[in-house]
Amino acid sequence: MGVIFDKYGPIANPPIVYSLVKLGYPTQTSLKEFIPSIQKELKAEYPIFDKRTKQGLEIIQRNDGQTLNTIYTNEFLFFDSNRERGILLTEESIIFHSATYSNFKDFIQRFNAVVDIVTNVLGISHYTSLGIRQVDAILPDYAKNEELSNYIKQNLLPFEIDGLNKISSQQVNMYQTEYGPLIFKVHWRPGNDVCIPPDLRDLSDLLSTEREVIPRPFAILDFDHIFSVPNGKVEALDTEQLIKLANKMHDISSMAFLEAINEEYAIGQWKND
Repeated sequence: MGVIFDKYGPIANPPIVYSLVKLGYPTQTSLKEFIPSIQKELKAEYPIFDKRTKQGLEIIQRNDGQTLNTIYTNEFLFFDSNRERGILLTEESIIFHSATYSNFKDFIQRFNAVVDIVTNVLGISHYTSLGIRQVDAILPDYAKNEELSNYIKQNLLPFEIDGLNKISSQQVNMYQTEYGPLIFKVHWRPGNDVCIPPDLRDLSDLLSTEREVIPRPFAILDFDHIFSVPNGKVEALDTEQLIKLANKMHDISSMAFLEAINEEYAIGQWKND
């Protein structure tokens, strides 16, 4: 089922607080016309529907300088009845995200079901990219005299400077895997904040799961593994092969996660809670 599950079995209290998987595909200019059909197919599992338009800037480089254009992106949103899981659909991608997590097999099967529906309705035959991102919150039990160093390797913690108060810290590590870049970020917070990286809050806030404000110091382990078809090409979309790719990418991220933590202690706490 996965590196961690195969080694330790079910984890009663996994530290994952937010997960997403993103599938990129060639631009679907007729997406809006198909939304009623997609909604009909999704509504049994994702009955809540919404939409929004995001505004951004496009920079066009020319020989005589650059031009800034305002661009608008239509996003179509679907949620389960508790808004714990959601789908964000655009002309160029599907994002499936979740604030609840039991194991990766369950998560990726739900994504697979969504991909089957959307790609069948739209007639999508090829894809351009696949990305998997998972956010883990490392929350020591200070009442039991735990510290962050009980859970994660010392070299991932921020260093002290005499006479100065730490406000925040972010460490970024990038690795090249056989599938593409794996970006591993460690965010340290002194407390009074939520366990979601700032760049994900707009997306994660679409889900209604209440984000607890953590009063004491904590860390976020943020893994982002990305596969892109090179040179502007596309690959045939075979959902069975796509899920195999997702599992392989997740296995590598899981191995990186185990390297980042004090494995015996941390897994012991999460497994038995």
